[in-house]
Amino acid sequence: MSTIWYECKIKYRKTDETGGQKITTEPYLVDALSYTEAEKRINEEMAAYISEEFKIT
Repeated sequence: MSTIWYECKIKYRKTDETGGQKITTEPYLVDALSYTEAEKRINEEMAAYISEEFKIT
């Protein structure tokens, strides 16, 4: 079975060096069998690192 990579973009508020917040979008590659699995995996992974609300695109 071949490997399928999905690009997931996460949009969230990030605190910069000066203490201000800005909305940031970061791309991540996820190895999954379907888009649904990729979305589930990136959701679980990002929940451990981002305490606020985030959006997957």
